[in-house]
Amino acid sequence: MGMYFVSSVVLIRMNMPLEYRTIITEVLGDLQFNFYHRWFDVIFLVSALSSIGFLYVVRKQVSNNPID
Repeated sequence: MGMYFVSSVVLIRMNMPLEYRTIITEVLGDLQFNFYHRWFDVIFLVSALSSIGFLYVVRKQVSNNPID
């Protein structure tokens, strides 16, 4: 979840005016913004697939162990 948040902020940051971009850079500190900007789609896909997999496993466990 944290990686998705950071990649989303970086994507939004790249489309903001310079004055706002500077503020986000100061708040987040020394991040490698170019890395996250380049890999945003991959990070998003991995995060989404991980979430789907986690929810599938949890649902499968709940359906196999019904609460009486």
